[in-house]
Amino acid sequence: MNDQSGAGWLQVKVVTANGAFGIEDAQVLIFGVDETGEDSGVIYSLRTDPSGLAPKVKLNAPPRERSLTPAEDGVPFATYHVKVSKDGYNSAEIANVPVFDGITSLQSVNLTPENEFSALSPGYPKEFTKIYDVPPSELQL
Repeated sequence: MNDQSGAGWLQVKVVTANGAFGIEDAQVLIFGVDETGEDSGVIYSLRTDPSGLAPKVKLNAPPRERSLTPAEDGVPFATYHVKVSKDGYNSAEIANVPVFDGITSLQSVNLTPENEFSALSPGYPKEFTKIYDVPPSELQL
């Protein structure tokens, strides 16, 4: 069952130093996810404000009623992928961010500053991307 007639909201907060500072003007890309779990294309391209918050966006989700009997009706949330980048920082990707009908989800992303040594070290990737994969929920198993 692939009913996405509901809607939820997602807001991404981009920080550094484990949340001590927001990162202004970071690029936030929100991707849809197909049935195989792969990115199906960019839905939103956003920029963060001085506090590190990207604008809250509306996303499709299964109707709330599905959560009453998830085993019968399928997973009661939609998943999206989020990719964040900012010059001077290592980028980050978060896979399988859940969005529920009628709920605003806040996804915090911690970026680490690029290490000056890493750019000079042979064989070290120029851009290191931290990948976070949200584990499957018990509702998905």
